[in-house]
Amino acid sequence: MKNILLLMLGLFTCLFYLNAQTFGSAEGTTCAVVIGISDYQDELIPDLRYAHKDAESFVAYLQSDKGGRLEDQYIRLLVNEQAKAGDIIAQFDWLIAESKAGDKAIIYFSGHGDVERVTKFQRGYLLAYDSPPAAYMAGGTLSVQNLQDIITSLSESGVQVIFISDACRSGKLAGSDTGGAQATTAALTKQFANEIKILSCQPNEFSLEGAQWGGGRGCFSYHLVDGLYGLADLDNDRAVSVLELERYLEDRVPRETAPQSQIPMSTGNKWEELAFVDKNWLETFKLQKTKNAPHLTNWRAEILKKPY
Repeated sequence: MKNILLLMLGLFTCLFYLNAQTFGSAEGTTCAVVIGISDYQDELIPDLRYAHKDAESFVAYLQSDKGGRLEDQYIRLLVNEQAKAGDIIAQFDWLIAESKAGDKAIIYFSGHGDVERVTKFQRGYLLAYDSPPAAYMAGGTLSVQNLQDIITSLSESGVQVIFISDACRSGKLAGSDTGGAQATTAALTKQFANEIKILSCQPNEFSLEGAQWGGGRGCFSYHLVDGLYGLADLDNDRAVSVLELERYLEDRVPRETAPQSQIPMSTGNKWEELAFVDKNWLETFKLQKTKNAPHLTNWRAEILKKPY
């Protein structure tokens, strides 16, 4: 009888770690709006290369066994022409309507960020697919103020909000001469309510992308997913906290993007556990990552030639 009880306890423990995966709530529901824009409609807004792939890879993680097995009905993925401003706002409305107290709401954005230059306030915007090249207040954008309203509405309803941004990609935008992209990141660092934020870089930096990361990814987003899979479990307690993920990203991203400075950051509850780790699976994953480690020599030479 004792052996049977021990066996049942072991099975229960295994099932717990298989089912209590990243971002999935033990109680309640997790919903996600994931946006990635590489191809912008207006030719005056420089296209990116891999922002849409970063979004798709993050969704693949959420749908995997290790990422919580989120079903399609709980995920809204908007890439390129699907990510018009109206479509983004509609999905945020869905997120608010679907999320109740005790649930989790994830917002992921990969693309351009900039500021308007008409008013003295120069407020920050996340650029949608159909954003105009300069007159951001005319529409086709998501203002940081709108984002604050959405996050605060969710948080004050008892929803845990996790916001991930890779919105400071390099490129000549309307606000570039006044540090528009960086100013947008600075606005995003401010705490709106009780949300957790994970940002790709500091306010005075750019976020890099390249073919050497996963065959074409942003450096931050590539290591973000790896960290959540378990590589960020620095104390080997089978869980990845916000603090552990931040330290993992701070170690990998600056080293691989040097000589350009890019240091990810996070705000919110640093002790919140984002992912639970299957140690046996992780060892196989680590071996695979070692074989496919990115080659960075040519990339660093390329960075030195670019006028950021």
